[in-house]
Amino acid sequence: MHRIVGLLLAASLLLVLPACSRDDAQQKTSSPGGGGATDAAEPSYAATPSEGINFARAGLPDFLASVTGLSEKESWGRWSDATLAPTVTFTFKQPLPRKFTVVLSALCTKENENIPVKLLAGSVEKTVKLTNAAGVQRHEVSFTLQEPTATLVFIPAKTSSPKELGEGEDVRHLGIGFVKLSIDPR
Repeated sequence: MHRIVGLLLAASLLLVLPACSRDDAQQKTSSPGGGGATDAAEPSYAATPSEGINFARAGLPDFLASVTGLSEKESWGRWSDATLAPTVTFTFKQPLPRKFTVVLSALCTKENENIPVKLLAGSVEKTVKLTNAAGVQRHEVSFTLQEPTATLVFIPAKTSSPKELGEGEDVRHLGIGFVKLSIDPR
């Protein structure tokens, strides 16, 4: 009798487990953020581009269609990681305003101090210098677009891993530390 009950339990587990893993796979691919190491299983949260992205928060806001080139969340924010993608690309669900200001709170690696970071919104290119690897800096960069775009791209000047620099075992190729980012229409 015990053997029959054991076989029935095993058979029911074989039927239930594939259904559970199928549901888990659907949840992991349905939320915004994907790409890079941003965990697609993280929940999205409600926000507007003006309210911005808090990179220390789990998940990414629901106004984003995708993000590539960002590493996992840390207590303060997220690093760009060139081992995942050479740039950090934010793809918005709606086109960016024709005139807007990017408000960026970020830090950089020591190797990126005082070297311009490129920002691309469609065909418009701007730069920003992060001047102090020891702390978070706030920058505002204004854009006027000639054609609609839904992407904002950050290109770090240099990337390096802490392991290459003899500063630990971390092999990610870091460049920009994103703390907060918002889009303010003008």
